[in-house]
Amino acid sequence: DVADVTSLPRNELKGIYSERPTIWVRLARGLKVPFVFKSFERTEEGFPILPVMEKKGRVNVLRWTGYETMPEHWEAGLALMTAKNANAMDRAVDEVKVPSWNFVFADQHGSVGYRASGRVPARTSESAWGVPEQTVAEWKALPAWSRRLSADEMPHTMNPARGWVQTANHRHWPEDSEFYGGRAYAESFRGARIDEYFGSHKKWDWDLIRTAQCDWKAMDAPTLWPLIRRVWKVKPPQQDRVEKLFSIWEKTEFMTDGECEACPIYRRGVDLVLEKTGLREEGLWRKLKAGQLYAEVQQAFDTALKQIPDGVKWGKFHTIHFPHWLGDDVFRVEKGLSVGGDKNTVNPGTMTWKKDHYEMTDGASQRLIVEMSNPIRMYSMLSGPIGDERVLNLEQGTDGNKSVWAKWRDCNYEKRHFPVENWDDLRKNSVKTEKL
Repeated sequence: DVADVTSLPRNELKGIYSERPTIWVRLARGLKVPFVFKSFERTEEGFPILPVMEKKGRVNVLRWTGYETMPEHWEAGLALMTAKNANAMDRAVDEVKVPSWNFVFADQHGSVGYRASGRVPARTSESAWGVPEQTVAEWKALPAWSRRLSADEMPHTMNPARGWVQTANHRHWPEDSEFYGGRAYAESFRGARIDEYFGSHKKWDWDLIRTAQCDWKAMDAPTLWPLIRRVWKVKPPQQDRVEKLFSIWEKTEFMTDGECEACPIYRRGVDLVLEKTGLREEGLWRKLKAGQLYAEVQQAFDTALKQIPDGVKWGKFHTIHFPHWLGDDVFRVEKGLSVGGDKNTVNPGTMTWKKDHYEMTDGASQRLIVEMSNPIRMYSMLSGPIGDERVLNLEQGTDGNKSVWAKWRDCNYEKRHFPVENWDDLRKNSVKTEKL
């Protein structure tokens, strides 16, 4: 966590000032027009007073390390472009104080590393839920905000013994560590699958990396489904259907490909339980292990079974539309693109329930693999139209072949060619550009 909100007595805050941000937009022939935002107040430290209702005489103040950012913290990012080895990259990332990113890096000499960047409060315990009420003196004296984590204290590693690094936005430290990272982490399912996948291979090549990047194993299912199966009592005539579909799914090791028929029932059932209880997958697992929530699971999975007709496959139940920012009148599609994976797979897709199916709302916009050869080789696939292409079918391009959207879904990478003959000249030119 790099921010918190605290309720403070207004009369104890000294030096409050008001400002009204204005952005000037340049139009044709030098004409500029102002884009004016709503006025708001700041404390003397520069932290904004949130324009929300609070108890009489109190205000909510947002404290965020991003407000401590100085120009040199942004400029430090330029060194990322000219670092010549992993050690130099590690030092450069440490100087980037814009909160807060995960960086992994490698060089052509075989070194690999990881470092988290940003100005992170030195929290040693979990912060309170909600918006605490404090005096200004208590607020300023909080130990977590007395200093920021040092470079040695920030999560980092260089050339680990296992020979590789990965990050999937999950927890940096174990629960018994000295420092507390906060509650903003993603679930660890993706990270666990990457560990599982690479740990089972001794030789890595391009195709292994591609397969790992596009893996569709639902990592919550191996632990949750055995518990759910013991609780959920399916009545005839659906009993045979459920047993058959989930038996097939178990044999695939819970892969959420487009042909999976158990996936719609499982994901919808789990989501209904989580919505009703307010839990996450970890909490659901703990409750089921303790013999609780049996009635909630029964009701949720019975409902899911009624919502999903027989024969519906995951590819038709889980789609994405790629809406255009100018609206559907500019870019129209005939139907959504069928996609595999879900919110708990390495190949991620944040999902929203839309009456009778899941709509993928977020995911990996670009698939990218960089091979640290000399010179480097890069393979990628970015979803989206080429040139001024307007298509009605996301599966098929205007030339009759597979569309770029379908190539993106299927992880059909294309090699990217750089018109670069001398990389040293490129570095020198980039430095000159930075100075300008």
